[in-house]
Amino acid sequence: MAFRSALLTLLLAVSGVVRSDTKLITFVNPTIHLLDGVSFMIDGFAVHNMLVVVKKTSAIHIGKPEGKKLVGLYKFNQENYSVHQLAKIESQFPNNAQLNKLLAQAKHDFMAITKPFTEDISTAKKLILSLIYEFCERRNRHDSTILSWANCRPGGEEEVFNSQIHSFADFDLFLGDLILFLKDLIHSCPKACEQYKEWYKQKM
Repeated sequence: MAFRSALLTLLLAVSGVVRSDTKLITFVNPTIHLLDGVSFMIDGFAVHNMLVVVKKTSAIHIGKPEGKKLVGLYKFNQENYSVHQLAKIESQFPNNAQLNKLLAQAKHDFMAITKPFTEDISTAKKLILSLIYEFCERRNRHDSTILSWANCRPGGEEEVFNSQIHSFADFDLFLGDLILFLKDLIHSCPKACEQYKEWYKQKM
């Protein structure tokens, strides 16, 4: 229990632009019981992979921790910015060639991070989709791009992603939704978290 509490604290600490007092939700769709702790679905190793995706995607979204501050991964006018910060800059400099180039790079980085993960969970994809519907309903994100991204044919994630993410503003919203969904999913899988605890102990 203490380990899981520490894990959930970690998830909230990597909060992105989500307020630190945002509560994680527990999915109530019965599908969660078909996934939690099941091999090749959401098991301990899947939790590990999701934590890696959350960490690396958060670095793209809000910056990489350096000391007590977050430093963006993308340089614009000799300064480093995150996707979240670039979404605000973009509104002041629409159709800026440098920003367009940075957006392409950030999207490429995201796909490189998530492609192995989407391949690993392909078996569970249809079941996870029902949880994404619940997430969008309960989080009031009915038009979230993660719905289209998760509902595409296997292997078509990059095509759908590129067809719907045309700006840093689009990307900012998408990353925020995806990161929060993964946190909610981990929070909703206590069996998988216990498996991750055992896996983690063996690696230490």
